[in-house]
Amino acid sequence: MAGIIVVALIVACVVFGWQCRRGLRRIKAAGPPTERDMDIGFRGEFEAFKNDKAAQKLLVEKVAAIGGIAPHRIRIQKMRAGSIIVTLRMSDPRKAAAIEDGFAVTSAADFQKHLLAMTPAELGKAIEQRVLIHRDMTMRDAFGNPISTTQLLADILLNLGNLVGSMGVHILKATARMLVGIVMFSIECLQFYWVLCRTRSKQTARARIKPYVASAPLAEPSKLDSMRPGLPMKRASTQSILSARSTSSRREEELDKQSLWATASTKFEHQTVMHKAFQKSAFSILGVAREEARRREAEEMARLEAEEQLRYEAEQKEKAARAAEEERQRIEAEAKAKAEAEERARREAQEREDADTAEVERLAMLEQKIIADRMAGRRNMADPVQGPLRDPERVVSLEVMTSSKGKVLAIARPGPRLKEHDAAKKVQAEVRVKNAKAEKKKREKEKAEKPAKDKREKDAATTLQAGARSKKAKVQK
Repeated sequence: MAGIIVVALIVACVVFGWQCRRGLRRIKAAGPPTERDMDIGFRGEFEAFKNDKAAQKLLVEKVAAIGGIAPHRIRIQKMRAGSIIVTLRMSDPRKAAAIEDGFAVTSAADFQKHLLAMTPAELGKAIEQRVLIHRDMTMRDAFGNPISTTQLLADILLNLGNLVGSMGVHILKATARMLVGIVMFSIECLQFYWVLCRTRSKQTARARIKPYVASAPLAEPSKLDSMRPGLPMKRASTQSILSARSTSSRREEELDKQSLWATASTKFEHQTVMHKAFQKSAFSILGVAREEARRREAEEMARLEAEEQLRYEAEQKEKAARAAEEERQRIEAEAKAKAEAEERARREAQEREDADTAEVERLAMLEQKIIADRMAGRRNMADPVQGPLRDPERVVSLEVMTSSKGKVLAIARPGPRLKEHDAAKKVQAEVRVKNAKAEKKKREKEKAEKPAKDKREKDAATTLQAGARSKKAKVQK
C-alpha cells in the first residue's frame, strides 16, 4: 500500500512539473504586455526590400494603418533571410492593453486578408508578388479565447487537482479490490480449516469404536479373562459374534448419518452394496446385452460386406460400359477421318482435273490467238481486219515500213485463207469488247471519284489562300 502511494506521489510531481514548464514556455513566448512582435515573411528575393528604405517605410505605414497605431510607434527591429520583424512599442500600458485587445479580436486570417489586399504599387517595386504572413503570439485557451498568466496558472492547478483526484479514485478502487480479495481468501481458508477439523473428528470417533460392545448380550469375554489361572479358555459363540457385528455396523451407520462429511461419494458407496443374487442377475443381464450387441455387430458387418460387393460389381459394370463407349467413339472417329480423307482426295483429284482442262482450253485459245495473229499479220489486234481484195479465197495484208534512207514502203502480201481470216476477226471482236468494258469501268470510277477529288482540290486551294493571306499580313505588320 505504501509503495502504491509513493508511486502516485512521484507521478503527480512529474505531471505538475511538466504543466509548470509548459505554462512558463507560453508566458515566455508571449513577451511583455507593452511589446508585440509580428512575423512578416516574403516569397521571393529579400535583398531588394532590405536595401529599399522607401519600401520599408511604406510597409510600416501600411501596418500602422491596419493596426490603428501611429507610424513613429512602429520600428523594424530585426532583419533575417526571408522575413522581417516589426515591433510595436507602447509607452502607455493602457494603450498597449487596448492594442492587445484589438489584436485578440482581430484574427490572423483577417490580418492576412488585409495584407493581401495591398497592391504591389503600395508596397513598392521591391516587394511585388509577395505574401505577408502574421503570427499571433497571444496566449489562448482551448477554445481560442485570450487568456492571462493568472488564468493559465489557475488552469494548471485545476488540471493538477483533476489528475490527483482521478489518481486517488484509482488508488481507492485498487485498495477496495485488494481488500475484497483478502476477505474472500480468508473465508475460503476458514472453510477449508472447518472441513479439515470435521474430517479429523470423524476419524477420531471411528477409531474409538470397539468391535465388540460390552453391554451387548452374550458378549465374548476378553482374552485376558479367559487366560486367568485356573480357568479353561472358552470359545465365543457364533450368535454373539453376529450380534456384536450388527451392533457395530448400526453404530457406524448412525455416525455416518450424524456426520456432516457425508458426501456424494460416501452415499454412492453405500448405495452400491448389492446382494449376491442381485449381482448375479445383473451379470446375467449384462451377458444378454453383450450377446445382443455382438449379434447386431455381426449383422452390420454382413450388411456392409454385401453393400461393398454390390458397389464393386456396379463399378465394374460402369467401367465396362465406359470402355465400350470409348471404343465405339474411337471406331466412329477413325471412320469419319477415313471418309474425310477419301473426300479430300476425290476433291483434290477433281480440282486437278479441272485445272488440267482449263489449262488445255487456255493453251488452245492461246494457240488460236497466235494463229489468228500470225494469219492477220498485224501486231495490234484491235485494228479492223482488211477484207479480201481480189481473191475471195485469200486475204491481202498491207505492210508499211520505212527504209534506212527514209523512204516509206508499202508492201502488199497475200494473207491466210478466208476461214482463218474469219477466226482472226472473231478474236479481234472479243478483244475490242474487252477493251470497251475496261474503258467504261474506268470512266464510271472517275465519275464516282470526281466529287471527292473536287472537294480535296477546293480545300487545298483554300488552305493555300489562307496561308498566303496570313503571310501577307505578317509582312505588312
